Amino acid sequence: MKNQRAEIRDQRSVRGFSLIEMMVVIGVIVVLMGLFTGVAVTLNSRNDVRQAESIIAIMDQALKQWETTSERQITYGTPGQPPSAVYDLSEAIYGPNGNNNPPLQGVFLEIIMQDPAAAKILTQIPEKYLKLDNANNPRITDPWGQEIKILFPGRLWVRADPDTVIEDVDNTIRLADETIFGPCVGRRICFISGGPDGKLKPDVQGPSGTDRGEFADNIYSYPLVVLPPSPTMGGPLG
Repeated sequence: MKNQRAEIRDQRSVRGFSLIEMMVVIGVIVVLMGLFTGVAVTLNSRNDVRQAESIIAIMDQALKQWETTSERQITYGTPGQPPSAVYDLSEAIYGPNGNNNPPLQGVFLEIIMQDPAAAKILTQIPEKYLKLDNANNPRITDPWGQEIKILFPGRLWVRADPDTVIEDVDNTIRLADETIFGPCVGRRICFISGGPDGKLKPDVQGPSGTDRGEFADNIYSYPLVVLPPSPTMGGPLG
């Protein structure tokens, strides 16, 4: 009888020990799966960032090709130009005060596509990053589905501009978007992706805004330096 009870206890001990082992193994599997998932997410995120950088580099290369073909940068109309003046972007797009933001991708693509060599470069962008807007016009997006931002430099500053218009060091007017992201350098267009968080700019505009951390994952075609808020009045800086 005693031997039978001992056997029962031994069997219970064996069954309990096996259950504990199973729980430990399952726990280890869960931990490993969590680590694997975290690594996979990190790798995918890095791949997306590299893809966004590649898209921006292609767009910048197409712009450089257009400039090589045209032997000049994209030109912007200024107030008081004669009717015979030639420019790529009309002064009217800047609005009556001269510092509104010009149209974004549509205008850029229309200009670039005029040069077959530059247009061919844009075909290097994978088709899945080409979307159609509501008017069925092509738009270039980043891996997170957001349209690539095109930060235009302002047109040339002229003495006829009101005092509310700020002149940057490259003699162009500072656009509203340049106040947020930083002025374009050397009158050169800058291409920007909002990065993984999809937030291209904070709700609070200006360098002192509390949400400027959203800029941290932005991806740029070249570095921009955000300047302190410009005074309401002040005229040229340069």
